[in-house]
Amino acid sequence: MKIPNDKKSGFNGKTEAVSPVVGVMLMLVVVIIIATVVTSLSGGMMDTSHKVSNLGIRATYSQTDGLAVTNLGGDPLETANIDILIRLPDTFGDYEHMTWTIDHRMITSKRFPGNSKGSGGDTAWLKNDGSQGVYVFAPGDTAYVKRNEMPAGHDVFDVNNPNRNPYSIQSRYNIGKEFWVEIVDKKGTTLAKTKTTIVK
Repeated sequence: MKIPNDKKSGFNGKTEAVSPVVGVMLMLVVVIIIATVVTSLSGGMMDTSHKVSNLGIRATYSQTDGLAVTNLGGDPLETANIDILIRLPDTFGDYEHMTWTIDHRMITSKRFPGNSKGSGGDTAWLKNDGSQGVYVFAPGDTAYVKRNEMPAGHDVFDVNNPNRNPYSIQSRYNIGKEFWVEIVDKKGTTLAKTKTTIVK
């Protein structure tokens, strides 16, 4: 069927409906531009204050000398803002996932500090008076915890009886087993972790 020409309206039978297609295309372009702007703005408002840690640590544990944790590299960490955790794996049976936080007064920057107890002195992360003794755990630094100041299931009365305290890392029956050493921030975010083997 042929559509008649209408000179008054300017409608020509040969003219195709282009205007609706162009309108839809323009609308799509506008929507895409708005979506791009909103996405970029919302991305800019996201919290970028949390920095992913590139900290690496190595830990050794001896039932004679205690724990040594070395910062292998990364940003220096303020000791007031971090904790050292001890976590048992499933090799300890029913006691897996037991976790202890080491008291900052027990962590020192020297293996055998001058004072008798080895805690709360000038080389401790936290002094007995509540002030900081060591402010920064920097790359190359090592933190020490004496054997008898480890919180992980320590039993000074019966360290060789696995029935009394099978999760004690001081028990001779646990020599050769491994446990986790973790550095966490005050929010509980793990910054670094490593396994260490219990040796005599």
